[in-house]
Amino acid sequence: NAIAYRDYEWYKQKLIPVRNFYGDNVSGYREQGVYVVIGGAGVVGEIWSEYVIRKYQARVIWIGRREMVNEIQLKIDRLSEIGQRPCYIAADAANLKDLQSAYEKITKEYRTINGVIHSAINLKDKSLANMDEEIFYEGLSPKQDVSINMIQVFKNEPLDFVLFFSSVMSFTKSAGQSNYASGCTFEDAFAYRLSKELSCSVKVINW
Repeated sequence: NAIAYRDYEWYKQKLIPVRNFYGDNVSGYREQGVYVVIGGAGVVGEIWSEYVIRKYQARVIWIGRREMVNEIQLKIDRLSEIGQRPCYIAADAANLKDLQSAYEKITKEYRTINGVIHSAINLKDKSLANMDEEIFYEGLSPKQDVSINMIQVFKNEPLDFVLFFSSVMSFTKSAGQSNYASGCTFEDAFAYRLSKELSCSVKVINW
């Protein structure tokens, strides 16, 4: 772990338990809320979607880079058996025009969006010594570019919250995942800055 020298003191990183200081466990989710999940068809996005569909009868819209394939359709069919069927829109959220187009499709169908969730990821594991810039950026972009575009597109919605799915990789040094760790570290810092600027709640889960 890195160490830092600031104002005549040495600092080193240490992970510590955090007590629940939020008091009553009040949910930020709405009954039949409308939630947009970028990368929603991935593993974590699917699990989160199942939770809000089952518990809150939420209406969930997935945005993903892939065109509709059988794997995604099977996930949608499974979730439709427990509640509202997720809607899938194929768009590259790292591309601002693509994401803006997806947003316009959503707003034609839904009057209000209650929350936006960043669940995008692109693991490109490789040792840094053998990783070229293109591979590094492929792992970084889903965290960096998608985070920035997401806020530009959805910031004027009356959101209850913005939720970022990051990783404990922000705090550890797993071999071969420097691009992913960089993206998660950016995402965490970006979310912290947004929490000071946006009127809605901004949260991060470091899976």
